[in-house]
Amino acid sequence: MATTGDPTKALYFMIGFLPIYGTYLALAYQQTASIIFINFIKYVKEIMLLVMLIAYFLYKKDIFKHPFRLIFLDKLILIFTLLCIVFTILPIGPIDPFEKMVYLKNILYFPLAYFLGRNSPLIFVQLRPLLYIIVSIGVLASIVAIFESAFDIHLHTLIGYSEYNFEVKNIKPTGNYGLTWTFENGYQEKRFGSFFADPLELAASMLLTFSTALILFLSSKFNNNKTLYFGLALLILLVFFIASSRSAGLALLLMVLFIAVLLRYYRLLILIFTSVSGLLIYIFYFSSPDLQFYLIDTFTFQNSSSVGHLIEWLKAIESIYEYPLGIGLGTSGNLDVVDLANQIGGENQFLIYGVQMGLIALILYLMITLLAITNSFHVYRNAVSTNEKVAPFIVSSVKFGLILPLFTSNAESYLFIFFVTWWLTGYTMQFYGKSRNIVWYEKG
Repeated sequence: MATTGDPTKALYFMIGFLPIYGTYLALAYQQTASIIFINFIKYVKEIMLLVMLIAYFLYKKDIFKHPFRLIFLDKLILIFTLLCIVFTILPIGPIDPFEKMVYLKNILYFPLAYFLGRNSPLIFVQLRPLLYIIVSIGVLASIVAIFESAFDIHLHTLIGYSEYNFEVKNIKPTGNYGLTWTFENGYQEKRFGSFFADPLELAASMLLTFSTALILFLSSKFNNNKTLYFGLALLILLVFFIASSRSAGLALLLMVLFIAVLLRYYRLLILIFTSVSGLLIYIFYFSSPDLQFYLIDTFTFQNSSSVGHLIEWLKAIESIYEYPLGIGLGTSGNLDVVDLANQIGGENQFLIYGVQMGLIALILYLMITLLAITNSFHVYRNAVSTNEKVAPFIVSSVKFGLILPLFTSNAESYLFIFFVTWWLTGYTMQFYGKSRNIVWYEKG
């Protein structure tokens, strides 16, 4: 890494560390009760990002002679980043400058991950271990969640999650299990988060691990490997039931539909449509009344969670209507730095940016998301070999599936899935519009 400018080891560390980041903070505080140590852990990920940037700039040969070929997506991300910096510098909004800088730090994960992927020197033999790590995280998370469900106990109860929230973040326990409302559904049934920060982050992150296991299954040439990857994909699917996240479950369905279109598996589309129709008929005519009411409440926004989303959306839309140029950074969303006294909306990533930086930020982020999907789709369809299709398959399918969680949560706070998918997006864009002379294997 130090001689080539290839930040592979730091990248692997980030991918392994981000899933456990939230629970590790709680466990570390339980064991040490040290705020200083906790604050150090909080900045480990920033330190590793800095290492990756230094590795790129310090050891990149002829960096100033390197021709930069900016595509439209690059320009949009650059404009969005500059807009965030402007809103940090200018005295806009009620948040003090230091807190705005902390909020900016969280936003910058997205453009920095994209930049590092965009300029990554990795070839496919170096990318494959990264895919194995992602799938391994999904498998381990599934196993932990299964144990939680089997023993009917939250891992977060054992590691001092509530104490950490109360004593460090000044967040009181809520819900029926001494954690937060996130750890139960609208019917007071437990939802489990494995070693992720909460069940919603777990469920969203499993979209990435499932897609990765699926493309490894599709691209493998050996039957034994195909059987292994297929089994791992099925194991990961269990998490969606254990986490009990409706948005992630629907996101999984959207992702599978998109994959069917991407692979031109049109019979699969018919099968999915038939299966879903049959399932709905069964639920509404033959299932228990509780399940029927659960679905009806969800689709009619009568469930407490759905009502909560709707209220937050309306607050955000009202703010954007009144202040179309934005009211300042740190005034929307669910990040720790956002003061509840100043918070407006927080259940929709697009609206969160719109509240803070105006309609232009909302439109920019929407365009960036759509272009990440369509450009990756284009790269996949124009790739020659199976290996060339791996990264764009993951990016396009996961980004499409994440559209629903983006509409129902502050989804960019899920650092693992968004860091990895934006890195892979940048990596995929290296090959957007290029001739098909990509080097995926080391020569010699």
